Amino acid sequence: MSVGPGRFGRMVHSVERFHVAMDVHDHVVELRPVGEIDIASVTAFRAALWAAPARPVLRVDLSGVRLLSAAGVRALVATHLRVRARGGELVLTDPDPVVARVLRVTGLHRVLPVRCSDRSQALPGRARDLPGRAHDLPGRAHDLVAHRARVLARMAELEEDLKVLEHKIDAYRRAE
Repeated sequence: MSVGPGRFGRMVHSVERFHVAMDVHDHVVELRPVGEIDIASVTAFRAALWAAPARPVLRVDLSGVRLLSAAGVRALVATHLRVRARGGELVLTDPDPVVARVLRVTGLHRVLPVRCSDRSQALPGRARDLPGRAHDLPGRAHDLVAHRARVLARMAELEEDLKVLEHKIDAYRRAE
């Protein structure tokens, strides 16, 4: 743990191409993940979310997140339930347009507050100026299509596994 700008300090969880900075204050813990939240990095993301000390508000600044996979959405939902059980609130701020679309498509924006700060809206060239943003959309679109295909294939495998388990359960019940 290294001392940072927060009153209580700063922690950083990191894996290759992904890291999370944490600032702890009196009433707010702020997490700033940077990179892609996918199956490779979700463990570090989840660890940072769960390592956050109990405060009334857990704020996750998504401005540095370029991709939010289903694993990342699950981590946010689990954290939301955990924070809410303690009487706190999980708030998402400044999502990248791609991440904002994931939040809308999954309906997570209806469950969690999603806020855009004036600072992020005041940067007119934000998408153009940050690396890996709008100027790289063709490459990212191809990556997203490939990722979607992998996710759909995995979902089909899981559905088959579920059917096998259902048949085994039925056979077990008939044997009783």
